[in-house]
Amino acid sequence: MTIEDVSKCLGVSKSKIMRFMRKGLIRRHYNKIKPYLTAANKKTTLQWCVDMIDPDSTSDDPHFKDLFDHVFINEKWFFLTQKSSKYYLMPEEDDPHRTSKSKNYIPRLMFLCITARSRFRDGVCIFDGKLRIFPLVTYEPAKRNSVNRRVGTIEIKPITHITREVIQKFMIENVLSLLKQNGLEKTWTNRSTLFKTMHHLMSMLMILHFVRRLSKEDGTLG
Repeated sequence: MTIEDVSKCLGVSKSKIMRFMRKGLIRRHYNKIKPYLTAANKKTTLQWCVDMIDPDSTSDDPHFKDLFDHVFINEKWFFLTQKSSKYYLMPEEDDPHRTSKSKNYIPRLMFLCITARSRFRDGVCIFDGKLRIFPLVTYEPAKRNSVNRRVGTIEIKPITHITREVIQKFMIENVLSLLKQNGLEKTWTNRSTLFKTMHHLMSMLMILHFVRRLSKEDGTLG
């Protein structure tokens, strides 16, 4: 709803609507839709919050876990381009020319973001918590010559079909080595956990498999 819509509904001018807003008689509110939660959803959310309480803390003074043995993983799809874009150009500049095989099926690319809790030593930040953002792509040599590249040139191609097997291979080959490179495997214990939002791609069984593999290499599990 815009100022014009409000003025039409009330039958007054836009300037009068603006005066009402300055006087506090009308307020602007940005409303975002919220997910519908069932009773089971609310119970699960509450249980997740309860599980974040440190079991070693007392009932009189409960506190949350320090999360030093947690790694947070999230994913995001990005379209390579948009159907329409706005540009600001100089008068002598040519209009940008963008093409796509189909405007209804624009290729998209997934990025995987890995973060952890920051580490401090004597008040100095030794790790800012930012690990890496991985693009889910493959590197393949060109099979034939073209006007743009020669045969054998390495091309970057997005992985369009993300399956559990693809994520599992990516986690083992990239995320596992990344954690060890940053020395985070020393902070992992038997309670090591991976939190993520890709529930539709990775099951808890695969997460436990990844955690056990990391813990075994660190020697924290037998």
